[in-house]
Order: sequence, then C-alpha cells, then structure tokens
Amino acid sequence: MGQNPEILSVLRLLVKAFQYDLTINPASLKDIEDIVKNFEPNTVTDYTALRRINEAAVKLVMHSNNIENALDTLDSYGLTAKLLKLDQRGQGADLVRYWLQKEPLRSYDIPGSDLTAFATGTLGKPEINQLVEAPSAPAKTVAAPPAPKSAPRQKGFFSAILDLFNPTGSDDVEPTQRPSKASTPLAPPQPKKPTGLPD
Repeated sequence: MGQNPEILSVLRLLVKAFQYDLTINPASLKDIEDIVKNFEPNTVTDYTALRRINEAAVKLVMHSNNIENALDTLDSYGLTAKLLKLDQRGQGADLVRYWLQKEPLRSYDIPGSDLTAFATGTLGKPEINQLVEAPSAPAKTVAAPPAPKSAPRQKGFFSAILDLFNPTGSDDVEPTQRPSKASTPLAPPQPKKPTGLPD
C-alpha cells in the first residue's frame, strides 16, 4: 500500500467538498464507494501513511462548512467506523478519533414558526405580510419643548481659558497671527539708570 494509499485521495476530495459545499458527480461517488469498501484500516502499517490519513481525516471536520452534513456523509459511506479503527498514536485534538467520536449540534425546526421557510427563501410575499402585525393605533408623538433662545453657557475649564484670549465672550474668535521675527524689528535695549544717584 505504501505511503500514499488510495483512501487519501478520497479524503482530500471530501475535505474540499465539505469545505466549499460542492456536489460530487455520480461517477466520482461510485469510485469513492468502491475505494472505501476496499479500504482495510489494519493493512495501513506505514507511519507516514497513517500520519497523512490522520491529518486529512481531521480536516474533514475542522474545515467543514456544515459539520452535521459532513459526519452524516461519512457515516453513509461507512468511512467513520473504518477511520476509528486506524492505529493512531498520540492524543488530543490532533487525532481523527477525537473529532469523529463527537456528536454535532443538530439542526431542528422551530415548532409553530415559519422561520425555517423564511430562512430558506420558500416563504412568499403573502405569507410574509401575514407574519407582520399591523399597528393597532398610530403612536402619539410628543414634541420636545423648544430650547431657550439664549441658554446660559456653562463655564468649563477650557471655556475659561478661551475667555482669557477672547474677553468679548463671542464664539467667533479670530485666530491671532504670530508676528514673524523678520517683520518686527527689535528695539535697541535702553540703558538702565543707576539707582541711588541724584537726578
């Protein structure tokens, strides 16, 4: 059987089919059924082959877009029972046994509700209109009281700082331009008069 048994091709095909919700053509389905039927787990003794089968089989669940459908399909081929019989070394989530022994969260219809039909798009427009309740009476709208025209402005820390630069209190503060050194000539320093001398 070597390091690349036929079952690996089946597992890789199913991984992509489960991952992207692909439909397998009938001719390929017949080949899959024949390969799975002829697959005997106890004949795979090569360590590399066992490792490859285990890695591909784990992806059947981990990469699946619909785990419930994936596990049901594996059961229908009889592949689940055969993969569980593989000689697997190790423990934890890296083993296919860890994933195939779990039960998926099954989907179900909500009794007395048309949510399933709505989600699948089979619910027509008349049925949708029946689900929407007509309003019994128009809701009364209460107008908000008008805001005072000249509401007093609360002075905060930053408002007080702004008032230092804008003593008029108006909000339209013209930005002050800082004079450049080139446009403002420096005045010559004035000599200091000695103190304690008579004028």
